[in-house]
Amino acid sequence: NASLNGPHRIKMSEAGMFIPLSTAALFPALDPNAFRTIRSSCASGVMFLVSAYSRDAVLQGEHMWAIVKFIEDVEEKEGPLMFRDIMACLWLLLRMPAQHAWLMREAPTEGPGSKRMKRSSVSDDASAPPRNPSLVLSLLARVCEMFMDDLERATCTEAEVQHEDDSPAISLFEWMISSIWLALVDDEENDPLPQTVPLYTVDSAPGTTTKTWWTVPMPRVEPTARPTVDDPTLRTLVACVALPYPAGVASQRRDAFWKIRVTALGCLWSVCARDERVASTVAELGAVPHAVAVVCDELARPELRLRASGFISLMSSKSDLHIYFPGGDPSCVETAMMHLTRSEHWDLADEGCRGIARAAFRPPEPGREPGVLQRLSREACERLNAAGAPAMVLAHLRRIHERALSDLSLRPSCTAALTALLNLSVNKDCQVSICK
Repeated sequence: NASLNGPHRIKMSEAGMFIPLSTAALFPALDPNAFRTIRSSCASGVMFLVSAYSRDAVLQGEHMWAIVKFIEDVEEKEGPLMFRDIMACLWLLLRMPAQHAWLMREAPTEGPGSKRMKRSSVSDDASAPPRNPSLVLSLLARVCEMFMDDLERATCTEAEVQHEDDSPAISLFEWMISSIWLALVDDEENDPLPQTVPLYTVDSAPGTTTKTWWTVPMPRVEPTARPTVDDPTLRTLVACVALPYPAGVASQRRDAFWKIRVTALGCLWSVCARDERVASTVAELGAVPHAVAVVCDELARPELRLRASGFISLMSSKSDLHIYFPGGDPSCVETAMMHLTRSEHWDLADEGCRGIARAAFRPPEPGREPGVLQRLSREACERLNAAGAPAMVLAHLRRIHERALSDLSLRPSCTAALTALLNLSVNKDCQVSICK
């Protein structure tokens, strides 16, 4: 924080130090070791200069080309430490609307941004924006491929137990996945979730036509028209969710990658909620089983398990994707939700109840026969009842009921548990279990 609030950044920026710093990294020195030191210093300097700009700032094209060329020229032997700072710089640029729009434009095959461009020239027309929509994403995917082995080899020493940012590879990926999320989801886009959700809906019991049951449709994301995300980017995000735990790590450090996982899951949720085609690709890449494993891991951080739960709930709501789930049905998601409901952490238990409520009642989907959804709901209720879900929900409700009478903040917890019981009660077998 002291560095980012230092008094000299604005003075150096006004003195025009951005271009000299960023281009100095493009001219090789006679001594390779000295060149790596120069590039590392330039990366840090450019990052601190960019942090001085406001979010409404508009940088010149030559400034942007210098950053792009810097990223293109990085080599694996330079290590993740130097690249971490340039990734932080890219993240800061993507937070600025004008720079976000510039970076998401196309790049020509020749000239600025081309890998065949000479180091001694940044651009003949530095103000021209790139014209390849995957320019930034392809650069980020290349960095991920380059340093993924470093990340998987990352180990945590006793000194790092108190200092999580000591691993350059872990810090690099935290900035990089955050940059991918910013690149894919613009702050100006509307929230994809519906703004209003009906509280209760009259529905018919399985096998009947008379609408007598009151059910609660949980919020479901409706797809909107969005461009597809390239496969390398999606593979990068799924690979980060599937990261193995570092070898030889003590129990309190076994989730050293938790920030990377949280960010990757959030990004996957955002892009899958906006595009059915992207959701299908992500499911095919095997993201759901990895997210389910995170939800079921009782040693994982609560915020990570909550983020994973939101992702698998979204994927489970799209019945066409069930073929990519283990066993070809959403039973693995139901099992994960029951793991959450048993948790002593109330936020996790609330989320488990919401997941059970979604599984027990599926609202109508555009273009989908109602009978298919009724069958899915009936089968889910049967599995949940056999696994003891009604008793688990009731146990959670008993824990919070009396305290909720005096603490208004716990009312949503009661609502989540009661919603799950209400939706389960549509099934006759569940009625017996609830009454007992």
